[in-house]
Amino acid sequence: FFFSSRRRHTSSSLVSWARRCLQETGTWGSFIFVSYQKMVTKCNTRDEAVYKARISEQAERYDDMSKFVLQMVKFSNELSNDERNLVSVAYKNVIGSRRTALRAITCLEEKEETKGSSHIEELRSYKKIIEVEIEDIVTEILKLLDSDLIPVAKTPDAKAVSYTHLTLPTKAQVQISVGAVSLKK
Repeated sequence: FFFSSRRRHTSSSLVSWARRCLQETGTWGSFIFVSYQKMVTKCNTRDEAVYKARISEQAERYDDMSKFVLQMVKFSNELSNDERNLVSVAYKNVIGSRRTALRAITCLEEKEETKGSSHIEELRSYKKIIEVEIEDIVTEILKLLDSDLIPVAKTPDAKAVSYTHLTLPTKAQVQISVGAVSLKK
């Protein structure tokens, strides 16, 4: 059985779904990719966005989760505590994984410099890619807070949580701009 947010699919409906995917793509091999693309496309309701964000969290696919959370915020006036938690978890993990990668690359870069390796430039260019990704994510978070979360927060608790969310992207920005990537978490 294949489960979705709305109904339970039997194997016959799954076969008809696969046939539709085959018609759309022309190959059997890409029907799974098409279904994945459909999952991460625009959600029609806030509940659908929340549901998909929770699925993505359980699957530890935080990049997808952040896309669903962004859609959820666009549907909502003021977020509930649970929804604010989803926003926090999504972006904390999206930035956190890249900060971890940045620490690892920085450590490798230092080791390669002491050895006098010829791979230092490759490491630096890869490090720059990760830094740009972090900066893009930080910009997205700050825009989300500034345009969608803080203005609609009515309760003092919601405003406090929204302002608290500013600390993570700001910390990541400072680490990149100063170049102070600590090896501790």
